[in-house]
Amino acid sequence: MIREKTLEDAKFYGKMIALVFSVDNLEPVKELDNVLDKFSDKITKIHVNASEYLQYAIRLTAGRYPAVALISPEFKIISLIDRIDQTLENRIRESIDAFKFKGFKGVELSEFIPVPIDPDPSLFFNSINSLMMGYPVDLRGLEVFRTYCNVYKEYGRMIEKLNLDNDSSALIKGGKSIETIYTAQLSLQAYYGLRKIEEIIELSQEDGKVYRSKRKENMGLLVDQSYAGSAILNEYERTGNTEYLDKSLKIADYILNNLKHEKGFMDVEGRDPLTSKVMLEPLANAEASIFFAKLYQVTGEQKYGEASKLAMASANGGAPHRIEVQERVMIAYLKLNEGIKSNDASFLGKDCRVELPKEKPQCKLQQDDKCYDDISMIQFKSF
Repeated sequence: MIREKTLEDAKFYGKMIALVFSVDNLEPVKELDNVLDKFSDKITKIHVNASEYLQYAIRLTAGRYPAVALISPEFKIISLIDRIDQTLENRIRESIDAFKFKGFKGVELSEFIPVPIDPDPSLFFNSINSLMMGYPVDLRGLEVFRTYCNVYKEYGRMIEKLNLDNDSSALIKGGKSIETIYTAQLSLQAYYGLRKIEEIIELSQEDGKVYRSKRKENMGLLVDQSYAGSAILNEYERTGNTEYLDKSLKIADYILNNLKHEKGFMDVEGRDPLTSKVMLEPLANAEASIFFAKLYQVTGEQKYGEASKLAMASANGGAPHRIEVQERVMIAYLKLNEGIKSNDASFLGKDCRVELPKEKPQCKLQQDDKCYDDISMIQFKSF
């Protein structure tokens, strides 16, 4: 993202680099641009789409946009500004003064390596309670809720009271899903049958890397790898087409070979001094835990089960109170610990315990070598 020539010029002229973050449909505030342009002899300005270049946004912003990160040519942080008001020019001037005239070299960017914590299955109930109390329900949350209702059917009537997002509403009630160019959202929609898998295939490369979006500018982020891998694997289970299985395995191999850390999975390969700072992002790890749990149940290979446990513990340790993370952790936990084998693809996405393995059972539903005809007969074992 930061070209070598830009970096060389910043070092030669002793300039700071201003990374100006905005998101789709949010033009950089003109006031911010105008103020930065006043200091063009001391600052090199680079616009960054925070949605496309997520690896920089999560390291340098608190999720509020527009924002500007002033960094030294050595990639140390001089200041972070996410409040655009009448004090903006003074704050930028103070940052320049500290850097150029007071010898402030900046501070090193912190890493995020949480202590892994194995999930407590009681978190499943916390997720269910949060959903029924009005927490926004995305497609993963909806699958958690439907799984619960498969066992406790009396809760099914509560679905009308859930705060469904557009995608969840489209799945349950029909209508349009969210329009997007981003791989994560596209893959989630494809996973639940709201979009054709071909759109995801077009975003995945032969080496297993997955593009961040249809722009095809950025690639290899754990969150996109995990969402796309799960969606493509799901398509293999639906169709039996081994080309989908092979592609999902390449995606998994990329994660294992390039993003694995002793305490989880990194959000991206280190490409510069900023992204080389380890970030074990919880939501991405939670999605990776689902992908690897699915692979374990489909292929039976233990390495995927171990990878799922690692990602699950990392996500749980990093965000023990984020509902969207805990929902995903619980999906992976149930897949690993209460997995149900089936030969009926209609269960996919409707009960997070169910997968269609390469070697399919002779009966409709099988758990621990016991056959069932009705999903409601298979009670939860962990709680």
